[in-house]
Amino acid sequence: MSATLATSFRNASNFTIPCIYHNDSKLYNGTTTVAFSQSAFQRIFMPTFIVCIVVFGVTLNGVGVVDFFRSHVPKTPFNINIVHLLSLNIVLVLTQQVMNSIGVFYPGRRGWLLGNRACDLYLFCNTMLNALIVNSHGLLALNRTWAIMHPFSYRSHNTNKLSVQLIAWLWIYILLMELPLWLMDLITYRKPVETNGCIINSLAQPVYNTVVVLFISTLPVLAVWVAYIVVIVYKIQRRKVLRVRPFDNSASGTLQHAAGAGENVGSGSAIGTGQRLAKKRQSRSFVIMTLLTVGVTVCYGPRTVLNALRSFTNISTTSDVQQNTALLISCQVVVDPVLLMLTPKFLQRGSRS
Repeated sequence: MSATLATSFRNASNFTIPCIYHNDSKLYNGTTTVAFSQSAFQRIFMPTFIVCIVVFGVTLNGVGVVDFFRSHVPKTPFNINIVHLLSLNIVLVLTQQVMNSIGVFYPGRRGWLLGNRACDLYLFCNTMLNALIVNSHGLLALNRTWAIMHPFSYRSHNTNKLSVQLIAWLWIYILLMELPLWLMDLITYRKPVETNGCIINSLAQPVYNTVVVLFISTLPVLAVWVAYIVVIVYKIQRRKVLRVRPFDNSASGTLQHAAGAGENVGSGSAIGTGQRLAKKRQSRSFVIMTLLTVGVTVCYGPRTVLNALRSFTNISTTSDVQQNTALLISCQVVVDPVLLMLTPKFLQRGSRS
């Protein structure tokens, strides 16, 4: 889950970033808050940064969601997953960055300023939404892998119903993993928010916290990376095969699908048309997968590598490294829609495959 931005200031010269991303004691040196020295630049940068995240996050993600529900884009299975991700981004911005801004714009106050009930909502949305977002990226990567490596099977079996079912199962999975941690913290381990800020006391549940970090935060990022490597290897091997056998099974499968749909294809040009169509769809899917991998690597990669280093070595991390990691994860709500917009006519054409 993401380590979000500052919610409270200890004094005029130091502010704390709550380590709400289940703070592994190895990663954060046994503390539940990370204090950073605040320069004049940071006093200007942090409020500006949060305002930009809120404005651009809501606007860019909102455009995709509104277009989808106004029937400007096809209701394909992949678009359903995209709109689910964009909707999560919007809710995350409204429930996290807006509350974070209270502490940033009132630097003279210490602790959480909105009360216990608001803290409960903040932490619940933080754990749930960040977990859903990072796992949604993993789900999208697997979806694109399927579309590239088995295009005929993908177009035959991937339906809107299946996409909705996978999203529902993802919510159930995240609830089962995250809800116990949040409830135990709420009932037993939460420290006074007036003095300690609105943070999850993850050090009180070290074993469970480690399990959640591994399965909820680390594995989805690794899944994106592994899927991309598998697809690259597949494309290289496929290219070698096509040099020997120009008329491959994927083209025939695409041709059969077109014929089954009642499309009129001539016998002389049918195979060539099928090959071009399959190649174009795979090319779009690969571009989307590349952009997805870039976004995950930029926003979540440093945290994943940092977790691994802290888990298997004795390396120590500075406060600047921890702060930059938190800032990168916060940028995810803007990076997602921006990268998707880089795909030409993505929502209208690319996601049909």
